[in-house]
Amino acid sequence: GAKRTPFAPCLRVGARVVEEALKEGVILRPLVDVVSFCPPLIITWQEIDRMFDAVTVALDRVEAEMAGKADARVA
Repeated sequence: GAKRTPFAPCLRVGARVVEEALKEGVILRPLVDVVSFCPPLIITWQEIDRMFDAVTVALDRVEAEMAGKADARVA
């Protein structure tokens, strides 16, 4: 199952997710391992769906990049 162990800071996981999301047209804010969403107050349900679809793509890309990196997490 999933673990809540943080990633090693040198991997820049949050920043990498933000970079991949930007390629999909979504602006996020990296906070170390965490990404912050700051949508406009007038966002539509369709735009929310699009935002989360794009973030899913970004997370999948970063996960694929990191597959097999045993030293990815801080002990």
